[in-house]
Amino acid sequence: MKKKILSMFLAVTLLLTLIPSTVMAAGTPAIARDVKAVMETIADGFALRELNYYEEKGLEKEDIILWIPESVFIVDRSGTESENITKLNELFLDCLDYNLDKYGIITTDFGDESIDTYCNIIIALLALGYNPENFNGYNIVELLSNVILDIMRIQHPCISSGNYASVYTVLNKYKNSYPNIATAYNDMDRLIMSGYVKNKTVSTDRFLDDENYQKYCGSFLEDNYTLNEDYFFSEYGDLYLSSEKSTEIVNALNNNIHFDNGIAFSILKGTQDFLILAKTVTGPTFAFSGDQNDASFYMNCILGLYASPNPNKPYDTSEYDDPAATATVSEAITGTLSTAEASITENNYMCDEYGKETLVDTAVGLMASSVYGKNDMANKLYNGLMSLYHGGAEFIDVSGGTDDYNELCLKALYGIVSYYYMLSGNGNIFHTGVTALNTGKNTPVEINPPETTYYAEGSGNWFTISSPLPLSELLDIMIDGKSVFGEYISTDENGVMTYAAVGGGSIRVWEGSTYVSFSPEFMATLDNGEHTVRIQSTTGFSELTFTVTAPTPSTADINHIGLYVTLACLATGIAVVTAKRKISKI
Repeated sequence: MKKKILSMFLAVTLLLTLIPSTVMAAGTPAIARDVKAVMETIADGFALRELNYYEEKGLEKEDIILWIPESVFIVDRSGTESENITKLNELFLDCLDYNLDKYGIITTDFGDESIDTYCNIIIALLALGYNPENFNGYNIVELLSNVILDIMRIQHPCISSGNYASVYTVLNKYKNSYPNIATAYNDMDRLIMSGYVKNKTVSTDRFLDDENYQKYCGSFLEDNYTLNEDYFFSEYGDLYLSSEKSTEIVNALNNNIHFDNGIAFSILKGTQDFLILAKTVTGPTFAFSGDQNDASFYMNCILGLYASPNPNKPYDTSEYDDPAATATVSEAITGTLSTAEASITENNYMCDEYGKETLVDTAVGLMASSVYGKNDMANKLYNGLMSLYHGGAEFIDVSGGTDDYNELCLKALYGIVSYYYMLSGNGNIFHTGVTALNTGKNTPVEINPPETTYYAEGSGNWFTISSPLPLSELLDIMIDGKSVFGEYISTDENGVMTYAAVGGGSIRVWEGSTYVSFSPEFMATLDNGEHTVRIQSTTGFSELTFTVTAPTPSTADINHIGLYVTLACLATGIAVVTAKRKISKI
């Protein structure tokens, strides 16, 4: 028995000498490779979902052309190539051609032309490589120019979609060739900045429709007043008050119901009173009206200001601020981003106007923070958004309150593609002509070599190299021209991320700028001789040639080997004696 214990102890001792030391490092953000894989999966799945939706609903080409341009634009900006995306692009071009031939213009359901519809079509065509000034003989930019001034006089240029950035991009691109577009472009700052709240708390009005009625005062009214006598709902869901009861009801509500820093009051419209909730907005941010979401609205405002021709020009903001107050575009962008970042919840979400966490607000916040390079803010919102991702093109809203999964996926994709552009150093997705796939890939960057450029086979050590390029830009790790960068496994408390290595073993990556370490199990799969490792990032690559060598034992190693042989023989002898004893007992 003692000899068996001695043999086991010696075997364990030998195994312990082969265990490598653990690599420790600082925390790391998401890397471009992982985000790119998710982005491409979502883009392909979203294109398929859009195609199925149009078919299932039986939508006519007149309807499809109003909704499809944004989808075409964002899947193209992802750089994803698939059959589904090709079919989506073909459907878009077919619908556009049909509508132009039939009407000569692009109209809404009400027969009106819309600036944001034209801009979304133009930017989608630019993304696909077409010339909007000569698409099948039509000048779509001129069509935009023909209606732009009339529309600008009566509303914000993109009131129906809130996609300020695409409008600004198109106006900026064509302002030098079309006087009407130049006028609109120069008015954009003024229109957006008119709603900026610099340093004051203001109230904005909101109708208490059926949904908000249930949230804020449903049970109270139901317990104290009679429906259809003291109050009722219009066919559009707006809550009306009976004139003789309006003051009494409003006072009772304000005394009994908490309105999330707001107050209830009624306004007379014709012969009936509306019940209104006055919400408070504290600067620096943008005030809003109608039913716009808080985060979605003010994030879209600063997206619309990214191409401002006058970023340092002071604008009068007295409508929502102190008399004669002014603010610059740069100040509005900085202040609003800071306010938005401070409002991110502990779950890494952004909220709507009622303080409810939503996917849409989180996605638009991710888009804006990515465009302006706010890494910490973008990292948080990306993590929040991905917690709502269920694979494929499936996103579930935080509250589960909507089944418009196409819209959820569209907004999420805008945020994720913007985030990937930030990680890959490509800036704003609305910059026409930029792609996220090819920029700088073939630019060599000098690698930071290890102390030695050889690896002793069987040493049990990790082989570590580093690249000066940021870890966030990491796309691939290759040995001798073949990718060895496998699936993600885990991240430890120090931010060291572990991935499977193709062929066996594992790879660790961490910041500083990019460290890559190969496990001894992976190194054992390489033949003796020279090998080339490439760290491929979105803006360049680093390469190093190293040599795997058979170990050259030192005198001490030879003595150890002799000891190991002796121990092995001893163990073998013990085993033989034991076997003979067992046999002799038979």
